[in-house]
Amino acid sequence: MQQYDKVLSYIDFFSAAGEDVGTWVHNPPYFPYVNYSKEMSFFIHEVNETNLMDTEYLPYLGKPSPL
Repeated sequence: MQQYDKVLSYIDFFSAAGEDVGTWVHNPPYFPYVNYSKEMSFFIHEVNETNLMDTEYLPYLGKPSPL
């Protein structure tokens, strides 16, 4: 449960950060990418450690959208 608590602790961060969790980097001829803030990078790491994300997503890609 401690790992989930770490993820939940980011609610305040995202409530205050809004869209300021990263900046776009444009460096032609390369594709643009997002340079995430340190807090966002930590959040991504914490979520990865909890195994909350479904890594078996390929079957979903072939399904039609319910919309």
